[in-house]
Amino acid sequence: MLREEIEGFGADLESAPWQSGPAALAAKACDVSDNGDFGLPARYAELSRLRALLLPGEIERLRLGGKLCAEAMLEGVSRLKKGASEFGIASELSRSLWSRGVLPAVLLVGGDERQISFRHAIPTALPVHRHAMLVICGNYKGLILSLTRLISFGEAPEGLVKKQLACLQVEAAMWKASQPGARSGEVFAAAKAEYAAQGFPGEELKHHQGGAAGYEPREWLGGVHDELIVENSPLAWNPSIMGAKSEDTILCGAGGHEILTTSPGWPSLKITHAGAAFERPGFLNLEAK
Repeated sequence: MLREEIEGFGADLESAPWQSGPAALAAKACDVSDNGDFGLPARYAELSRLRALLLPGEIERLRLGGKLCAEAMLEGVSRLKKGASEFGIASELSRSLWSRGVLPAVLLVGGDERQISFRHAIPTALPVHRHAMLVICGNYKGLILSLTRLISFGEAPEGLVKKQLACLQVEAAMWKASQPGARSGEVFAAAKAEYAAQGFPGEELKHHQGGAAGYEPREWLGGVHDELIVENSPLAWNPSIMGAKSEDTILCGAGGHEILTTSPGWPSLKITHAGAAFERPGFLNLEAK
């Protein structure tokens, strides 16, 4: 925001760590108390917890929405050409979502230097020649599913691949910790430990790590709220290291997690953690088609 949107506006900027959110700054600016729930009334936080506990019919709708979002991602990238602008890439993803009855709630595209400079890159008119991170949050009949994918034109840079593998290991630790009866604080602690184990200590503080999916992109965030995880909790964790991120929406289960936004046909990597194995998406080389 500073480098691309605010600079030159003549405005002063105050920032706060993502864990405290905007509530503390808003409270300071407006001289009101901070209730710790991002400035929202306590009853809203209670409603958010209830929304994250889906009924059987909602779960089926979530499954279908996940399938449609994953299909839209695959179809959208199939039309991409080297040198396309980030706007153009976003438009292809949007077109694929709308054609399936999915509302694009969030579309992020960061290519080349912007991918390795910003964690949540809003699309611009800049062209993409080497690689990009694509993010979809699709709203299907009220429920929102999130997924992130990485593409390249030619072989992906070794440094980015290393970072992505580290993100996948962190994600595997988070999925392993996301057992019914666990709390989101335990999952966040698992992420913190795995970032350090992978040689990237402190990355969990530089961007939110995800949380519960539902009728908002995140009903609550791990590391901010310490929430109980129950059977069939819809979760979307998103560990990231600058230039790399892993994100899919899952249903939590005691016997294993159901990945709702899985992408058959996307190059996959086998990730193992504490005896658990996961097939996770890697870079899709669009010049290898």
